[in-house]
Formats: sequence, structure tokens, C-alpha cells
Amino acid sequence: MGYVKEAKSPSKIFSFSSPYSFLFFVHCRSCCDYAYSLDNMSRLLVKNLPSYVTPARLKEHFEQKKGPGGTLTDVKVAHKRDGTSRRFGFIGFKTEKEANAAKEWFDRTFLDSSRISVAIVEACFSCFSPYFIMMACY
Repeated sequence: MGYVKEAKSPSKIFSFSSPYSFLFFVHCRSCCDYAYSLDNMSRLLVKNLPSYVTPARLKEHFEQKKGPGGTLTDVKVAHKRDGTSRRFGFIGFKTEKEANAAKEWFDRTFLDSSRISVAIVEACFSCFSPYFIMMACY
């Protein structure tokens, strides 16, 4: 579920008049709050996941014996409200060093038939895909 983070008048955002009285920026709670609530520097963002990947399968991939090792603290795969995958997820490691080693090892590798992209979640994290909802004033 989303929540209202900020509300602004369109006249202050756009240089033209709008039939809408307010523009609400609604951010996805499952993505933003989850990433902010944990130590960002030891977290990885994994993009381009296959649509069927579960947290258990993602964890299994990052814990493979041939990999760089490290202690995983948590795994999350993002989903839409209808339950379908958003094709990205987060992997938490115990230390920043472990996260960097895993990033170097797994970036641009394949998970099943999809080439994944792995990046460190930066401290100034912002939501990946905010929902913009315009509420009409009648």
C-alpha cells in the first residue's frame, strides 16, 4: 500500500493551469520503507529478475558455493499490488565488505535465463517508481 508523502499545488509545479487541485506523490511503502529501514550500505539492489523468482530462489542463488560467500541477513522480491513480480529485489549482507564482494561477483551474471544487474543501495536512496496520483477538485 502507498502513503501520501507530499502534496503540492499544480500551479507551483507546472507553468500551466490544471483541472486538478492537488498533486499527491505516493510512494510504494514496500520499496521505500523497506530499503530505508535497513543498513543501506550493506544492501544490494538486484534488477531484471525473472518474473517467477521467489525470495528462496534468490537467496539460493546468492548463497551458491562457488560465490564470494558472506552472511545474508534478508532477501526481498518486490511485487505489485496484484501479486505479480516487479522484477527487482533486495539482498542484505552482514557487512559492507561482503556486499561489495557479492556485487562484483554477481553483477551482469545470469539467474536462470535472465541477465541480472546488481548495485549497492546508496544512502540517499529514493523510490524507484513513485506512483503519481492526481486528485480532481470538484
